[in-house]
Amino acid sequence: MTVTEKLASSIDTFCDSPIECRACLLLTTIAWFLHTFLSYGTDIWVELSEGPTESNQGLWNHCSKTLSNTDITCRESVTNFLEYRNQDVPGWLHATRFFQSIGLLMSLASVVSSIFCTFVNITDRKTNAQVAAAVMNFVTAGSMLIGISIYGGQYRYVTWLKGYHLSWSFAFSILAGIAHLVSGAIYMFTLPDSGNIFISKPCRFHVLDIV
Repeated sequence: MTVTEKLASSIDTFCDSPIECRACLLLTTIAWFLHTFLSYGTDIWVELSEGPTESNQGLWNHCSKTLSNTDITCRESVTNFLEYRNQDVPGWLHATRFFQSIGLLMSLASVVSSIFCTFVNITDRKTNAQVAAAVMNFVTAGSMLIGISIYGGQYRYVTWLKGYHLSWSFAFSILAGIAHLVSGAIYMFTLPDSGNIFISKPCRFHVLDIV
């Protein structure tokens, strides 16, 4: 089988896969994008605007600017920022980083499992692949939501974050976690043997028929 035929066969498999698998692949991919590029590595989990100084922080970096210097400086890590104040990185921030890192890895695994559920024609795909995808999404959602719960519940009680307020990086992590949770629930509750509420609608034509 040539590369073109393999690609065409994969597209045909996608077209014939249950509609919930196709929907969840899109939802899981969006969630992965939100967490990876708009939350985890960004520096706007919290923001502070106080007088001539504006600051923001992520899980790893501290950024600031003043009226005299409008360039945002993000070269200082949160660790160095705290060491300058004779403080150590608190345990709750380490815990947030840990759970968010697990969520980052599991989010990618969720996308891969969703691809297997839609593009790869494997034995018992409709049951086993959906169960695997559901578990991956639930673990991902759990890790993300635990991480943001720790961060959101603790940041306001420490002096070095006094005056800061939660910002969009934090919000995108919440959205990503909820998206993974919804995707996992759809996978779990629409298993072939559990009375699907979705109707599989294959594509109107098969790619192999026109190659």
